[in-house]
Order: sequence, then C-alpha cells, then structure tokens
Amino acid sequence: MNSKFSKKIKIVLAAIILLSFFGCSKGGSDSQGNKTVSGLTSIEASRVAYDKIKGNFEDAVLFRAIPVDDKNSTNPLLDKNWYENDTSGGWFFWFADNNGVDWIMVAIKGKSIVNVDIGTRSFSAMTMPVDWPRESFKVSMKEAGLKAKSQGADLDTLTWIEFDCHISKPLWVLRFSEVLGDSTLNYTILIDGINGSVWKAYNDKSEDIALPIDREALQKTRKENHENDLKTFFDYIVTGNYVPAIRQLAYDLCPNEASAQIWKENFQSIKSLKLISVEPDRLPEWTEESEYYKVTLDIKTDEPPDKYGWDNGVNVRWIEIIPRGGGSWKIRAFSTSP
Repeated sequence: MNSKFSKKIKIVLAAIILLSFFGCSKGGSDSQGNKTVSGLTSIEASRVAYDKIKGNFEDAVLFRAIPVDDKNSTNPLLDKNWYENDTSGGWFFWFADNNGVDWIMVAIKGKSIVNVDIGTRSFSAMTMPVDWPRESFKVSMKEAGLKAKSQGADLDTLTWIEFDCHISKPLWVLRFSEVLGDSTLNYTILIDGINGSVWKAYNDKSEDIALPIDREALQKTRKENHENDLKTFFDYIVTGNYVPAIRQLAYDLCPNEASAQIWKENFQSIKSLKLISVEPDRLPEWTEESEYYKVTLDIKTDEPPDKYGWDNGVNVRWIEIIPRGGGSWKIRAFSTSP
C-alpha cells in the first residue's frame, strides 16, 4: 500500500464520528404501527455518504445500501410512506474501490453520518462498468418500490429492501411475505438499478414466478396439474411395485441405495392402503417447478407408528411434487404437517 493511500485511510479513520445512537424521531403511527420517521431520502443519503468518502478511492462505486443505520440490523427503518417520500430513518452504504479490493462503509442515522470505516472486501477485484452508480442512485428506492407495485406487489407486506451489485448488475432487491388464503406467499422482485425495469421475480425456493402477480389466479386450482402422478405413486405401493414407487421419490428424499432400501422396508410394512382423497394445497405457492397436495390415506399396518411413521387407520400427509428428470413428477417432500 503506497504512502499516499495509507495517509488517506488514516484521514478516513480519524474522521469516524463516534456519536451515541439516540434513535430517530418516531412521530406518529398508522393503524399497522408503521412509523413516521425523520431521515433522508435514498438520493439524499447516497450523496451525503459519497461526499464524505469521495477522494479516498480513485473510482468509488456505490456497491450496496440498506435502509438501516447498523449493517447487522434486519429491521428496515423505512417511513410508513417510503414509497411516496423515499425516506428512511437510517442508511448504511458500502462504496467499493473499482481499482482494488477495499471499500468504505458509511452509517447514517436520521440525517447525520454516525460512522465511517474502511475494510477489505471478501471477494476479489472485479470490473464495475461506468454506468454503475457512483455518487448517487440512478433509480431511487421509491421508484423501485413503485415499479414492484406496478407488477402486483403489495408494498404493505414488504419485509426487506436493499440495493446490491453482487448479482452481476446493480439491483434493488425487494422481499415480500403475504398471506393468501391458508398459504403464505414469499417472493422477491428485482428491479434494475440503472434503468428501473423489472429484471425478474422468484419465490423462496428460487423458482421464477410470473409477473404481474395475479392473486386470484394463484388461488385457483389448475385445470392441468400432475395429481395423477401422485395417484400413480400410491398405486405402485398398493400393488407391491416398490421399485417404481421408489423411483418417484426425488433425490431430496432418496439420495442413494441405502435410502432406497429404507423406503422399500417402509412401503412393505403397509398391509393395505386406500387413497381416500387428494386435495390441491398451498395454491399460491404453486409454480412450474412445484405443486402441493394434502393426501388422506386409510392404512393397515402391524408396525407401531414410531417405526415407519404410519398409524393404523387414517393418515394425512402433505406432499410436494416437482419435475425432476423425465417421466412422472417426483415427490420432494412427504410430511405429517403442512
């Protein structure tokens, strides 16, 4: 490290502001308890942070930002009207050295910088194009939120938002969790941080989901599904065809021959099996890569429940099936509770 850069680091470290965290002005609350906060907009905060660190790197890139004043916090300090006024009660920024592997971190509480630090990135040097943001966001947090809303996102169910360049390009990452019927729909929408377009959306299993979000369609039973594949699986057990039954278990349930033998013994413990009902379940969570069902079975067995998991009589199972390889959809999850 040359002496000039070392001197700059010392200047930054000497400038660290060690103020006590007194908390943002809380103001009023709405009916959900969301707060009206005193703070900065995403554009204001990014410029305040950049003004503090500019000159320490030849080319400082605004690499990541979260609306909290502590990088370890998971509770956004967003104003209740953040998607209208763009305001958060705190901000934490990471500015990356485009010509090295260091970065400067800036914490803002309310409207003031409360901490500045420098560190070494955990990843190696990488190319950060000239159109990536430097002194300020090109797309504000508010704009990202409204774009997600235009695609059907319920902003009142937002659980997290951040700006991040780790995924090959600058992106606003918005995560949501909402209750639909008897199911919880968890999803993430990615907004391009350069032009504000929607990049993609996916569920909590990293499966792509269609936009705009159609809640009515999500709660309807599909005319075309793979329920028959599930019925075929139980038919194999009824007829004693254990090998094809085992082949309908996904790798998650049956990763090797030892597991296959355990499943075979399990199926052989069933003296008789009657499929009472197969009901589509958790419909909002269905994608092109997964379907969920509630299955009711009438089973006769001489083995105790703690050996193979079957009660002598009615058994209810919640099952997830997925496409894996060719042929029938495979069973990825087989549980006694939703």
